[in-house]
Amino acid sequence: MQFLKKHYEKVLLSIVLLGLAAAAAALPYMVSQAREQIDSTVNSVVRSKAKPWTPLDLSTNQELIRRIEGPVKVTLAGPHNLFNPVKWVRRDDGRIVKFVAGNELGAGALVVTRIEPLDMIVTYDGVSTNADKLHYTLTVLKENVSNTSTNQRSAQVGVRGQFFTIESINGPASAPESLVVRLKEGNELITIAKGRPYKRTVEYMADMVYPPLNQNLLKKREKDSLTISGDGGKQTYKIVAINQSEVVLSAEPSGKRTTVKLSPAPR
Repeated sequence: MQFLKKHYEKVLLSIVLLGLAAAAAALPYMVSQAREQIDSTVNSVVRSKAKPWTPLDLSTNQELIRRIEGPVKVTLAGPHNLFNPVKWVRRDDGRIVKFVAGNELGAGALVVTRIEPLDMIVTYDGVSTNADKLHYTLTVLKENVSNTSTNQRSAQVGVRGQFFTIESINGPASAPESLVVRLKEGNELITIAKGRPYKRTVEYMADMVYPPLNQNLLKKREKDSLTISGDGGKQTYKIVAINQSEVVLSAEPSGKRTTVKLSPAPR
């Protein structure tokens, strides 16, 4: 007992150190046990599959947006007859025509079947000698003139003629390669040679048909007038312009213009 009283502190310290040593020795085992328990717990958890995402149904919203962006259009013209009753017109031959498109009669019903260019052609025919002077013969053809007879004229260089003036020649005087000619009409300067005539479109001529009366309107040109059956009786139109693809008519006396396109040829 006397020994314990003198050395009890050392005994307690020894016991504590032994406990700490035992705890240190058991710590790896306890860590291993805890890790195995954690792994077992994780593996034992049953993971449920996530449900796929279902998009929201926005069809009603989209329909409202569509209605706002594209409002319903009310047809108040054309074939809608609530406010525009169908019009019936009696033709000159007694038949009644129903107006649907509005062009069943009048200039809108015309059909242009053919448009032909009318050209001015200047041809160099050759050279001749008269009283030791060289004369150059040219032929001027104007298809837009009522009588399309050719006008053949001979002239010297520098002498003003009825239709043209030969300004100069290129090459030998007796056999020129080409001639430089000034036309009286328009004061235009042109160059011509044998086999290479000058050609220019000066006007157009149109053939038309008026289906309501099976009326043929042939060889019509600018400033010509034509009378056809229209809405309210006969109507006179004046042709104010013709080009290679259309005819422009002006109603008299209102001046209302109608453009009729050339109909494509049937295939």
